[in-house]
Amino acid sequence: MVPAPQFHDEVVFESALVRIGAFRCDADHAAFRLSAPIVNHCVWFSRTPVVIQPQHEQSFVANANTATFYNRGEAFGRRRVAAQGDESDWFAVEESLACRIVDACSPSGSAGHTGPFPWSHVSIDSATYFRQRALFEAASSASLVDALSIEEGVIDVVERAMRQASWGNRGRQVPQVSSRHRALARDVELVLSGELARPLSLTDLAGRVGASVYHLCRVFRAVTGSTMHEYRRRLRLRAALEAVTGGNATLTQIAIGLGFPSHSHFTNAFRVEFGVLPSILRHASRSSRGRRDAPARSLSAS
Repeated sequence: MVPAPQFHDEVVFESALVRIGAFRCDADHAAFRLSAPIVNHCVWFSRTPVVIQPQHEQSFVANANTATFYNRGEAFGRRRVAAQGDESDWFAVEESLACRIVDACSPSGSAGHTGPFPWSHVSIDSATYFRQRALFEAASSASLVDALSIEEGVIDVVERAMRQASWGNRGRQVPQVSSRHRALARDVELVLSGELARPLSLTDLAGRVGASVYHLCRVFRAVTGSTMHEYRRRLRLRAALEAVTGGNATLTQIAIGLGFPSHSHFTNAFRVEFGVLPSILRHASRSSRGRRDAPARSLSAS
């Protein structure tokens, strides 16, 4: 018998100021395509790639390179990229705190918006991605949680994402980046997100999105601030982070499975990206894996 599609939205930590949650929704579940209204002001970090369609903006690819902002009461559409559904972790702050973070990072940035967060998403650096993953694991631990540390950590993660959104939007407000260019970059992000390990050439990519090689290179960099090779490398390494800390495959299997040419190449790239060797991180993760809470309390729609 085929198991029924699963949906979980669970709080793993909660205080008067912040919440941390785990959202898991299979692509075949009824809740996948259209979300219920969000009940927190929160920042989501995707573990699996999906297309998000905000109510009043162009759709975008939410993957491990992206942080997505939601204001309370927002609803959105969702489309699958690969076979997986939506696996994301979210970090919420109460409204007055969210407003203070936005004011510090981008004064008057939320003017004209229905909530404190003025942007829908941002490309995040590796330090922010690593920080939120470590914070989620700490908050999910069955060992005694230091509430002060977790609360400060959530504020730090939200502030990091907001500062990067503020810098990025100031830097890309240029006439050359049109909605058509953003759509072209999004099409490439879809290909890269869904085919991490497959060898791809510029000719392959350009042919699949219907653009010349030169135009594609120029537009993708203008829209994302990154080359396509750099973008895919970050996706591969962030997928590797998940596999190192949460899976049983050997490091060599992880490396080859994600398209790295060798174990040594993968290990060096991982260390440069996250500041730690994958073998050391795996050992630390396995040491604490048995100390997880019983199933957390379930909430709907984050």
